[in-house]
Amino acid sequence: MKALAPLVKQRKDSVEQFKAAINTELADKEQAELDIISTYLATVQPRQLTKEEMETIAKEMVAAGASQIGHIMSEFKSTYEGRYDGRELSALAKSLIS
Repeated sequence: MKALAPLVKQRKDSVEQFKAAINTELADKEQAELDIISTYLATVQPRQLTKEEMETIAKEMVAAGASQIGHIMSEFKSTYEGRYDGRELSALAKSLIS
């Protein structure tokens, strides 16, 4: 499963880039591959946290004394490994700490 996570990230990035470059054929191809990988992962991997769930958990951590982004990121990594988007969490943590 850890081997598939980078493939999902790569496909998402590729879809965004191809859409930005108005190359719908390649974007559709990458999206189809992403759908296949995601369908497989959904059957074998725990459910991903929603943005709202991540925000609630991060706010609780800040209220409990987490004062740096690293504290939030490391706690998520140890407790919710593979169930969140790191970029999204990083942006969320920055907004909460600032």
